[in-house]
Amino acid sequence: MAEDSLKPGFVRDYVSGVAVKASPEEIEAVQVFAQRLVEDYGYPKAHLQTRPQYRVRKRPSDETKAYPVDIAVFTGSGRAEDDLYLVVECKKKNRKDGVAQLKLYLDMSPTELGVWFNGDEHVYLRKIHKRSGAREYQELPNIPRYGQHIEDIGLFKRKDLVPPSNLKAVFRDLRNHLAGITTGITRDETLAQEIINLLFCKILDEQETAPEDMVTFRAGVDEDAKDVKKRILGIFEKVKTAVYDDVFTKADTITLDAESVRYVVGELQKIGLNARVRTLEWGIFLSNLTAHKLFHMHLQGWGPATLDADDLYSTNLYSKAAFSQFHDERLDRLVEQGRSTMDKEKRLQIYREIARFQSEEATHLFLWQGMNLYGVAKRVTWTPRPDEYLKMYDASVR
Repeated sequence: MAEDSLKPGFVRDYVSGVAVKASPEEIEAVQVFAQRLVEDYGYPKAHLQTRPQYRVRKRPSDETKAYPVDIAVFTGSGRAEDDLYLVVECKKKNRKDGVAQLKLYLDMSPTELGVWFNGDEHVYLRKIHKRSGAREYQELPNIPRYGQHIEDIGLFKRKDLVPPSNLKAVFRDLRNHLAGITTGITRDETLAQEIINLLFCKILDEQETAPEDMVTFRAGVDEDAKDVKKRILGIFEKVKTAVYDDVFTKADTITLDAESVRYVVGELQKIGLNARVRTLEWGIFLSNLTAHKLFHMHLQGWGPATLDADDLYSTNLYSKAAFSQFHDERLDRLVEQGRSTMDKEKRLQIYREIARFQSEEATHLFLWQGMNLYGVAKRVTWTPRPDEYLKMYDASVR
């Protein structure tokens, strides 16, 4: 059945191909993580089961299985119970309930690996059987890729890093986790700067590591979080003093606590960013910009001459505009509505919707820019404009 033949309110399941209800849980978590297991971790799609859902017992003595698992991963395509390798729980929205549900699945199944993922953050768990018969749960920095052992987590050669299937979901996960548990940091701008600092460490490590060598930006299974942070701080010292000293100052540091650093590194360590920073002469940059041949990301400044939102959106987000590198039919319609609507309140609502889309889809990453400071001689009569335009015909000399 083709995509356009789906009933309203349904999506195509990534693994089975069947139509499933488009609940928030399904769209934001189940489908995202199923795709991640195949495209980022390398598990064959035939080893996954989503629909019909695999079920585990409520009690060890039960003959029938009652609890439905959102995603089950097996060691083979036969998907026998004894071959169950990993279970993924996506139904519970908060961390406490999700981890409790995941532990129940692990207790009632032969697998030792489990994931809770709600679309915003995750927990990776390992079930450990003690000699006494008791069970313990170890939180892992990540899960193994296909063909790896648990002990191999964090032991990545640079050649093994792969581009993520959904980088936006990864960053949303990191932001929401850090916002929820990080102590001493409450503002998004501060969290963003911390993640940017770590990304520079990640980029430099990839650039300076040979394909056959193990990366330094990593977090192992039994590695102490303090050791992970110490190693990352070593990379950051080189980032800010030897390579990107025009971006950072010597006083810059990574203030996230060790556990938070381990969380971020654990999630990013398997990803290959393969980022290169290039500076183009203005004429070449402008030619590539208008020909839509720029890189995946570029840096530019934009100051609307009319101080109207349309100046930014119709030139940088409207797909038919020369400077736009983005195409979305719904966004195009919103821009056209904003341009053709005269009612002030209606325009405001349209531009709010565009701004919300811009934030959710990360069409732009807004950077911090300092306000201009002016030094004016006492004999000059002139007041700086709040929009920072320098229109000196307003000035006079006494």
